[in-house]
Amino acid sequence: MNWPNRITVLRILLVPVLVAVALRVPAHPGLLRVFLALVFVSAFTDALDGAVARLTGQRTPLGGILDPLADKMFLAACTVLLACPLWPWEGAGPAPRLPEWVAVVIVSRDLFLGLGSAVIYLQTGRLRAPPRVVGKITTVLQMALVAGALLPRLPAAVLDLLAAGAVAATLGSWALYLYDGARQLR
Repeated sequence: MNWPNRITVLRILLVPVLVAVALRVPAHPGLLRVFLALVFVSAFTDALDGAVARLTGQRTPLGGILDPLADKMFLAACTVLLACPLWPWEGAGPAPRLPEWVAVVIVSRDLFLGLGSAVIYLQTGRLRAPPRVVGKITTVLQMALVAGALLPRLPAAVLDLLAAGAVAATLGSWALYLYDGARQLR
């Protein structure tokens, strides 16, 4: 287990902490700052683990699995929290909210890709899922959407543009991975 993978495991372990803190915000509005700090730390460590792996030549197959998994867990948790009408932003400051359908698209794609990968592996005994530029762009746009939704003074029109970009990239990458998966099953 090298340092980039340790950092990625830290990101994975931060996700349940992030959710637990978020759920405590209504009773303790001061925890909103802790939640925002955890989002920042998660985003920072996402950049850090990749940079350390590239700069030190420590890319590993395990890191190739853990890094996207950490991204998906973080983004799914944040988009669901920000889209949930029951989520406790009321009284804790501005209400950064995403339309529920945006969270449904993002989470559905990730669940579909995970299940599709399992099916391909079980059917063929192997899985080729190299990182694609469209996947990296999708992750960046989804993270920008989460960050934008957390900014209290971001105009709604800008948040709508971020959501449109993230959804378009998500659907585009979903289509590409669906095509790739179908080819691997043939």
